[in-house]
Amino acid sequence: MADATSSDASKTFQRTAWWLGLAGLIPFVAAPLVLFAIDIDNPLADPIINAFRGYGIAILSFLGGIRWGTALGAENHQHRYDSLSLVLSVIPSLIAWCTIFMSPAAAIITLLIGFCAQGAWDKWSGQVGKFPAWFLSLRITLTLVVALSHILVFLVMGAL
Repeated sequence: MADATSSDASKTFQRTAWWLGLAGLIPFVAAPLVLFAIDIDNPLADPIINAFRGYGIAILSFLGGIRWGTALGAENHQHRYDSLSLVLSVIPSLIAWCTIFMSPAAAIITLLIGFCAQGAWDKWSGQVGKFPAWFLSLRITLTLVVALSHILVFLVMGAL
């Protein structure tokens, strides 16, 4: 009975993570759609791009936090301490913060590179067993949508 309860809790947890992850894509998907729909001279274009950039900064920092938590969790699971992962986990936040000082176009490209690098690191981590398979699938799906959104926003900015 305990195994069935544990399995149900695990499935609920995974489903919740998927729903939250997919819901987190809404600002990434909405921005390029709205930018494609509005006139180039629309005064909302710049605020939409800035909001998109701000959300990207927050989420890239969040992904670094996931890595920090994973490194700390290794201690609780009696795995070896992974100080390198702990150190590397702060890089996404630093990259994201630096984009505040960049032009919007440079910031979007830098965030795109940051998300792709984080996605590649997550893919590698999933392949070596640091993440469960379901989480690897979630991260790859989210990374692909986020990267495409950044590319689309960058392309629209070229037209603005």
